Amino acid sequence: PEIVSPGDVDEWAKGTISTELNHADFDIPVEINPYVMQWLKYFTGPGRPTYATWMIRAQTWRPTLHKLLAEEGAPADLVYLSMIESGYSNTARSWAGAVGMWQFIPGTGRAYGLKVGRWVDERRDPELASHAAAAYLGDLYEQFDDWYLAWSAYNAGPGRVTRASRATGSDDFWVLSS
Repeated sequence: PEIVSPGDVDEWAKGTISTELNHADFDIPVEINPYVMQWLKYFTGPGRPTYATWMIRAQTWRPTLHKLLAEEGAPADLVYLSMIESGYSNTARSWAGAVGMWQFIPGTGRAYGLKVGRWVDERRDPELASHAAAAYLGDLYEQFDDWYLAWSAYNAGPGRVTRASRATGSDDFWVLSS
């Protein structure tokens, strides 16, 4: 991959990113806007070491996760949610008690068939958690009819996304996230 200095990201994005996105095959549309550019700058600048670690793990996990998501009839691009949630780490744990590659909180994990207890925690099992994540994301997509909103609801909870939508009068992810 091309190495880009943080100061050159805007110019690089105008050419390389746009060209690559136009030729890439995504299940979920990709947008480039100022908010996305902010994260591109971060992950090609100060966040580059973290992103590099994630990309090393991706070589191991993405093929497996794509297969598991396909078994559920879910878009392959959902794999990127696991990257952002945990950096593809089964040992990840959030301050809110979310665990595993897909960062399930205990209640949601149980609701989607995962055993969560003192001795067994299936939220850390890549196969079981991926099937559960695909099912949960499918339910969220059914509720919101938009993958960006489904991803938001996965992270923040469906109630929060619904309240934000009502408060703003919009169901556009980019409006709700600003």
